[in-house]
Amino acid sequence: MYFLISLALVGCGTESPTTGEMSPTDDTVDTQPNLDEDDETTEDDQDTEEETIPAFQPMAGTWTVTSGSVTLDECGFEDSVDRGEEGATMELEINASSDFLLTFDGGGESVDCSYGDDQIFACDSTEQIDETPSAYGLNATIPATLSSSGTFYSEGEMILSTFVDLECEGDDCYLVEILLGASFPCALEITSEAINDAM
Repeated sequence: MYFLISLALVGCGTESPTTGEMSPTDDTVDTQPNLDEDDETTEDDQDTEEETIPAFQPMAGTWTVTSGSVTLDECGFEDSVDRGEEGATMELEINASSDFLLTFDGGGESVDCSYGDDQIFACDSTEQIDETPSAYGLNATIPATLSSSGTFYSEGEMILSTFVDLECEGDDCYLVEILLGASFPCALEITSEAINDAM
């Protein structure tokens, strides 16, 4: 951050050669306020305070993922995440001018999301627990934190990115790591394209 420092230079008087009195120099200082500059500052402040409005609002209803790819997989869980895979569906419900609710896979998990005038959106993180290791007799569970974000390219088109942080809890986590060929904590990311079914 840069700060602009203004220095006011005031001219000094010079002594009159005949009277010894001080007379002002030719250089005078204008002490009148610049009303135009004050007006411009006020207008700028008003512009800054104006609320930004998104260029368009996404369409409500059912959205279907048309393509999806795993862009990061440190865990070997590529087939275990059902958010963002091709064919998956989402219900989008408008809550306010820039807020909406996403419900994944027709009645499943719901997350609150918001977006700005750049059409970039972000959703609240959610927590899940994968108990698959327990089903195989292992003393281990896998807590997961999911975070989704993306961009609306039109009222009915979006790019969705889901980032998953995974950990392991339990005495048999070392066996889970051996089976998966991964070490905890680890991360997984899926990037998808989706369109509104009304398009």
